Amino acid sequence: MRDEKNGKKDKERVVFIVNLLSASVASIISRTATAPLDRVKLILQTRDLKNQPPRFGTTFTLMKTIVRKQGFRGLWRGNVMNIYKNLPSQALIFSVQGFYYRRLISHRPNNQLTSNQVLLYSSIAGGAAAATTIASFYPIYLCQTIVSSHAGSLRKAKFSSLFGCARVIQKEFGPRGFYVGFISVTASVTMNRSVYFGVYDFFKKLYDAESSLFRFVGGLMSTTVAGFVAYPMETIGRRMAVNSIHNQPSSFNDTFRQILTNYGFPGLYRGSLVNVLRSFGGALLLVLHDDVYALMMKYYLAINDR
Repeated sequence: MRDEKNGKKDKERVVFIVNLLSASVASIISRTATAPLDRVKLILQTRDLKNQPPRFGTTFTLMKTIVRKQGFRGLWRGNVMNIYKNLPSQALIFSVQGFYYRRLISHRPNNQLTSNQVLLYSSIAGGAAAATTIASFYPIYLCQTIVSSHAGSLRKAKFSSLFGCARVIQKEFGPRGFYVGFISVTASVTMNRSVYFGVYDFFKKLYDAESSLFRFVGGLMSTTVAGFVAYPMETIGRRMAVNSIHNQPSSFNDTFRQILTNYGFPGLYRGSLVNVLRSFGGALLLVLHDDVYALMMKYYLAINDR
């Protein structure tokens, strides 16, 4: 009996670690591939474009502006910080989501779950994993948001690096400054990942999807829906962060009113078109994670069977 329990613990540990490694590999590839879209989306969410020339109004024109002022590498500005933030956080969120999900379904075999039960349990596990992860990595998220939101000349950038931004926040606002917009962003990420994991696993269960292409379509659907649901809260959280660092009103109510007054309700979805394009990265992350996880587990089992 004790050996059986130890065996289960060892298997759980292996599954968690392999989940961690496969999510890390998938995260680096997908984040780097979509980094230019991440920058444009973030700038559209956080900059007061109302007072900027019209050339900032479109996605591709904004990309050209970034390249002209910062060079082609400017499209990837903040990507290293994004990887610092996302590598551990994505690895953790996939591992923790899998851990929570296995705990939720531990009372019944996975093959006996209906599609609706998979949707429910996967959504709960995804939301809980997201809340756990963002609480751990929010200061990095905040600094990455602030550094990447600058679209002008790099010589005029107040914050040029992760550590430089962190030093300014600590000096001017103290430890509390690292958690501006935390509630809004946590709500956004929790909603996003609930839908993200829930819809994807529901799609896989409903259609018994094994093909990478078929799963990619399911991932595209889940990422697009998740982004649409959580986007307003994400926009408010990001603007709160940027407003606070520039000594502008940064409470939730002030930021919400500012967006509605200046842009109306559509302002909550500024940059959402870019987010739809970024859905390819989110779908790629899900499919790559599944495939790399299966490959690593196959390799591990082959070694242990020798």
